[in-house]
Amino acid sequence: MPWPGHYTIAVKTPAVSVLMAVHDGATTVARAAESILSQTFADFEFLIIDDGSEDGTPEVLAGLRDSRVKVVRGEHAGLPGALNAGLRHARGAWVARQDDDDVSLPERLARQMELVTRRPDTVLVGTDFEFASTAGECLRTGRPPRTDLGIAWTLLFRNVFSHGCAMFRREAAQAIGGYAPLRRSQDYDLWCRLSRVGRTGVVPEVLYRWTQDPEGLSGRTGKGLQDRIAAEISRGHLRGAMGGRLGDEEAESLRSLGNGREWEVPQAVALATSVRLYALKRAILHWREFSAEERRWLSREVRRRVGKLLVRSRPGLLPSALRVVAMDPMSSFRIAAETLRLLYRGADAAARGANPAGGTLGGERGR
Repeated sequence: MPWPGHYTIAVKTPAVSVLMAVHDGATTVARAAESILSQTFADFEFLIIDDGSEDGTPEVLAGLRDSRVKVVRGEHAGLPGALNAGLRHARGAWVARQDDDDVSLPERLARQMELVTRRPDTVLVGTDFEFASTAGECLRTGRPPRTDLGIAWTLLFRNVFSHGCAMFRREAAQAIGGYAPLRRSQDYDLWCRLSRVGRTGVVPEVLYRWTQDPEGLSGRTGKGLQDRIAAEISRGHLRGAMGGRLGDEEAESLRSLGNGREWEVPQAVALATSVRLYALKRAILHWREFSAEERRWLSREVRRRVGKLLVRSRPGLLPSALRVVAMDPMSSFRIAAETLRLLYRGADAAARGANPAGGTLGGERGR
């Protein structure tokens, strides 16, 4: 009970905390902020972390006249540090990311909230997104996989979401430590970890425009470093899914096969890599309950990848088989039988790309 003469003011907790970090973004941040303040879904707070900007960013942010905006200014800590600071300030059950040079379309938050309301066990949801030039021209469209299993499986090998199009459950992200202190691909690392603890989803509509600046982090300037860090994240995620039983070369071969680059897998390890892909499929199916349709899609996807690899690697199958027997003698007969079935009954069709369900469940490469 409040003391006599005192009043209690109830402060409503927003459903969503929109989180944007900015460092020296005076030329772009107003447009990004306006795209959030123009959302049809209004139950949000807008946390803007000014990460030690030294240009006109503070003045631009001061001009945002909306009660939902909360600007937090701090010393320059880099993107992961700024975003983790934002997570500590966030009050919403959901955190929606927004980058300071991108644009969210007006229905973005509404459509994502509709999805998570229908599926309350979801922890991560993205959208389709445009790759846009700095002039606003659509360069191409990113379409993530359409199902939980499709997203979780693809994240083992590569990122599927633009950072800014994602919305995630705040408590789930905080429980796994938030953003890791990485120079690039912090989002990919977080998505990988979230996909292990709960369901993922996507709104199959273009609701976000991701600006591709040739001189920025998304352009040539930072691409090499980002690719190297993303590859290491993928290898670590694969090792985690396989119980830590993968060396770097083994993980890289598995990553190449999962990404459809079977020509990068050495012939001598083709069969061993194929067996590992089947083991990876069994491991991910134990993460949680997936629909029968999703499970059928994954079986077809794995057969297709393995079939293409084995057709390409026919001359090297004998030494590859010997490596597999040495690796796991108890399963050598099962492995041999499965290899023959794939190689002589289904691999040629798979190599021609027969995969009727892949287009709807597997989606297109987003990044």
